[in-house]
Amino acid sequence: MKPSCLRLSFYADADFGSAPDMKSTSGYLLALEGPRSFALILWCGKRQRAVSRSTTETEFVSLSTSLFTEAAPLLEICQQLITPEIVLNCYGDNQAVLAIIARGFSPKSRHLSKFHKINVASTCEAFNEPDVNAEYIETLKRRADVLTKSLSVSAWDSALKLLHIMSPET
Repeated sequence: MKPSCLRLSFYADADFGSAPDMKSTSGYLLALEGPRSFALILWCGKRQRAVSRSTTETEFVSLSTSLFTEAAPLLEICQQLITPEIVLNCYGDNQAVLAIIARGFSPKSRHLSKFHKINVASTCEAFNEPDVNAEYIETLKRRADVLTKSLSVSAWDSALKLLHIMSPET
């Protein structure tokens, strides 16, 4: 397989106000993917530092924080070690977050820099780079769900398949 066929896939998710203190949980995972390959590189699930006021805010905080702490630095490393052609595809299921990224701002999110320590403009600016893309993904195809929500037993099989984890019987 040619290195140019590879991409860095970034899945960020959040669970709005699910903890007793009403703080949301962020989760993300990064994988190197090709036409017939999936290599999970890193993943994380952790509580956000401040209480969010909406699902959109929670999801944006998760995306922004993990983009700058993990995804963007890993993209740079992959471009230096593998090929400069690798792109970062960021997948999310929140249409409002994708709209904020497309517009470049949101008047309702001006407070995020004070309470969550993130900058909406710099997050949106990152997606103006030719090697960083934001794409919608159906809710049922979110790979980061297992990092933010407790799934029912019936949902585990499909969640493990999304992560390319097979049971020992398979």
